[in-house]
Amino acid sequence: GVVVNRSNTYAGQTVQDFVEDQIDFTESDEDSEFKSRSGVVHRLDKDTSGILLVAKNPDSFVKIQKQFKERTVKKQYHAIVNGKSPTGKFEIDAPIGRNPKDRLSMAAVMGGKEARTDFDFVKHFQVNSSEGTWFSYVMAFPYTGRTHQIRVHLAALNLPIVGDPIYCTRAKLEASSNAFNRMMLHALSIQFTHPQTEERVTFEASLPEEFKKYI
Repeated sequence: GVVVNRSNTYAGQTVQDFVEDQIDFTESDEDSEFKSRSGVVHRLDKDTSGILLVAKNPDSFVKIQKQFKERTVKKQYHAIVNGKSPTGKFEIDAPIGRNPKDRLSMAAVMGGKEARTDFDFVKHFQVNSSEGTWFSYVMAFPYTGRTHQIRVHLAALNLPIVGDPIYCTRAKLEASSNAFNRMMLHALSIQFTHPQTEERVTFEASLPEEFKKYI
């Protein structure tokens, strides 16, 4: 529920503001990306819960950012989607760009930026309050890091994430509203090479209760 990056269109408290309360950026290079982004190396959408990675000094910022560009950072997400997903492991490899029909959203479009997400099926299920409506629990492993990537790729398979205010139809939002009170996407873990020790490290943000009862 917290916006990560400051913008001209949002006046509320952001993760950047929170980080600046903890870390002194005053001596950083005025023009550095480290300072302008308050050390935030990657972001989460406001409605996505989970783990964020923030660098506390310029050297760490550059080294971790390089790992993202070289795609050596490994991220795992958990999602509950509308409909029955493929079972087993499956992959969506589809370029992502601005939706030509709605400039406020993204879409899988020809000429977009390369985007690939690997998925691992967990289960299909129904809930009592949505009898006749199927949901799927999946794990997502994004290879690239495009805006809304997991949300767009699943929506392209007609499996939009439950509670997604942008990529769900009104009918799907209404069908799931009794059982779920949030967008069901959670950034569970992130693995990268520590910028100082050079050891491979993994950090996790525990699954919220909303997910645990369905896994």
